[in-house]
Amino acid sequence: TRPANTAFWLKQAEKSSSRQPHPNLRERELGILEIMQRLAKRLEDNPWRVAITHGDYHPNNLIWDGQVLTGIDIGGSASLPIYKDMARSLVHLARRNVLGGDSQSFGVSKTLLNAYSDSFELTQTELDVAVPFFIGFECLIKVEQPDAPKWRIKAAERMYDGFLEEF
Repeated sequence: TRPANTAFWLKQAEKSSSRQPHPNLRERELGILEIMQRLAKRLEDNPWRVAITHGDYHPNNLIWDGQVLTGIDIGGSASLPIYKDMARSLVHLARRNVLGGDSQSFGVSKTLLNAYSDSFELTQTELDVAVPFFIGFECLIKVEQPDAPKWRIKAAERMYDGFLEEF
């Protein structure tokens, strides 16, 4: 564990979000950024767990052999909060309309979020504050392209709205 360093992540999210070319997404992102700032205050006195990770855990970087799931993209690995990779994979799937279950939590698959929570034995603070902080981060750090297909923008809108509704 180490003390939460939310300032770095907030700065990156704000910088990236400022380049969002879709006004309807940008408007929602301002709300997400505000929520992240509130969550950051709640994290100030709570350490977060870290691990050596690449910070880019999503299906395109995994190989499944039927029994073992192996990460294949480890370049640039560093000691990062474990919630970053959880949020990265959850947001990646939600942006592509792959929810992995019928219900949502924080705009992402509740089924997959619960699987992470169970696997990592997340505390209530980690589940309610740290993971949503990084879900917000992942929403903002990936700016949609100006010519992104409409389905992709709609999926991002649904995800953002689901995140915002939780708060």
